[in-house]
Amino acid sequence: MPLKTDLELAAITLPLDVVLETIGAAKGKLTPETAALLKVEVSYVLASLTRLENEVVNAIFRDAFE
Repeated sequence: MPLKTDLELAAITLPLDVVLETIGAAKGKLTPETAALLKVEVSYVLASLTRLENEVVNAIFRDAFE
């Protein structure tokens, strides 16, 4: 079952990573408020995942908000 769990987690986190990468690539095309709102939404979803290790969530937050 670990593989199934890993795949389920990847199915959730991969689209969120795409959103974060898109925010980074769209510098200057998004207002700072829009970029911040998207990051907050991604953060909210990540924080709600009980199977995701806290260190992973913290690393994603640091990367997204630097």
